[in-house]
Amino acid sequence: MANFRLVIRLCSVFCVIFLFFGMASGETSVLSVGLKTMDGHAFSLKNYSNKVVVLVITASQSHYKNQFKQLEDLYQNYKNDGLIVVAIPCNDFGSQEPGSNEAVKLRYSRLKLSFIVTEKMSIAALDKHPFFTALQQSLPTRPITWVFNKFIIDKKGRIWGPYESWIQPKSKAFLTDIEAALELNKSNR
Repeated sequence: MANFRLVIRLCSVFCVIFLFFGMASGETSVLSVGLKTMDGHAFSLKNYSNKVVVLVITASQSHYKNQFKQLEDLYQNYKNDGLIVVAIPCNDFGSQEPGSNEAVKLRYSRLKLSFIVTEKMSIAALDKHPFFTALQQSLPTRPITWVFNKFIIDKKGRIWGPYESWIQPKSKAFLTDIEAALELNKSNR
């Protein structure tokens, strides 16, 4: 009977470990979900598995829109080190990204961004894009709260964040995490 209890306990421990690492590997599913650029070109974050990806939920009419310039600067400063920036327009927070994909595309073209901008996507329950489902499953205790929430996906597929909207891309804390994810140190720069 004692051996049976030991086996049950060990099975319980292994199940917990398996579930924990199973959730962590759920981050990989974020990498494999199909996305489309604003121009309709299909891609997935798996294409950038050896890079560090900054994901930003955006809205061109948000009062955080000054972060677009900072994101562009961030991309320009670190792209040669392996940084990719992906903006995901979303209208689900305060209706700050209204209109069709074509209207959104026109607004974003005026921003002159050189990083990836996806098609407009929904995070709302009724119309949720599979990417957001996978992202939220990877972050079960850390919800997406507003536009300009930011996430870092490191070279191993681990998701860092969310970084709240008020955290600027040029902030010391965010830049420190970017450099850590890129595995940079002062001697590399």
